[in-house]
Amino acid sequence: MLSYGWYRWIKGSQNTEMPVTNASKKLIFILLGGIILLTVGMGGWFSHYTDAHLPYWDALATSMCFAAQYLMAEKKIENWLVWIDANILYIGIYLYKGLPLYAILFSIYLIMAIVGYFKWQNHLIRHEENS
Repeated sequence: MLSYGWYRWIKGSQNTEMPVTNASKKLIFILLGGIILLTVGMGGWFSHYTDAHLPYWDALATSMCFAAQYLMAEKKIENWLVWIDANILYIGIYLYKGLPLYAILFSIYLIMAIVGYFKWQNHLIRHEENS
């Protein structure tokens, strides 16, 4: 996914900076469906074939990260909202599992996602004003 994002940001921009845009409702529903299917599939696999303590919560967080990374590759501002939600979920998972250092790490990621959202929001506003 990172390679795809790099390619999109470099090659997909036609010699101009790829603008920050909003995701369409269709894309959001497709990704939401993908998150649900991937969560059920991975959660079922984790619960049957691993000793995961929170198989469906882990699967949901992982699925959300895949969706967020895709949205980031497409430079959709909603990626930050998904990252924020995933980080909050991971913080809860790690606190539940008694892993406070990981919870702190994901708290830092949460702050980074919030800052990223507001920075991209400014880019989106400037792009809309120039259009």
